[in-house]
Amino acid sequence: MKIILKPAGAIIVLAALGALAFMAFRRSGANAGGGSTGDLTASLSGAPLQPLAFPKQPAPGWQLSADGKSLTKADTNNGECLFPEVALTAETGEVQVKVACTELAPNATYPKYGLRVKGSAEGDELDVWIDPQAKVLTTRGRVGGTNYDWHPSPLPDGFDMTKEHTLSIQWSGGGKEWKFLVDDDRHSAQSKHLFAQMKPSSPLVMNYLAKPVYSALAMR
Repeated sequence: MKIILKPAGAIIVLAALGALAFMAFRRSGANAGGGSTGDLTASLSGAPLQPLAFPKQPAPGWQLSADGKSLTKADTNNGECLFPEVALTAETGEVQVKVACTELAPNATYPKYGLRVKGSAEGDELDVWIDPQAKVLTTRGRVGGTNYDWHPSPLPDGFDMTKEHTLSIQWSGGGKEWKFLVDDDRHSAQSKHLFAQMKPSSPLVMNYLAKPVYSALAMR
């Protein structure tokens, strides 16, 4: 049986085929970051986590537990604690930390706490923050002099700041693709990507008008 297409019909068929090819390209994960978002987490899931030690002499305002397994902000005053002995050198890697929050400053606007990866270039940094009052996970950064403004997404339903949660920053391609998570990858709204090249250097934890407790620092 022969199928003869008139010109108008041929155009419609070609357009449909083109649309299908485009969707297949999108689903393949081809993008500026060099891979799909799911592929990044999947590629890391088989790699073992390497526990990291908190600094024996943390920054002012931070307290290390007697067993060295947790780091607590002594009050709700703003602060950060860098881990200078931790070098993030993997082409594809992840740094994560468990965190719970015991207190927010009274009448605070947007109190939050989070995890940051500093870049190898001066001033480069990418952050992920938990804002329990606004009920969002939010990211921000600065790379190569370009600011990446606050980008929030909803926290999972029933999120309890007093319970321990895992904050994670993942990257691939030596810092071409970035992903930010709370707890796991089941809540796709919590995933954020920045297609800005930043070679990772070292992590730090931070707080803003909150009193977080960090534990189980690790990388892979």
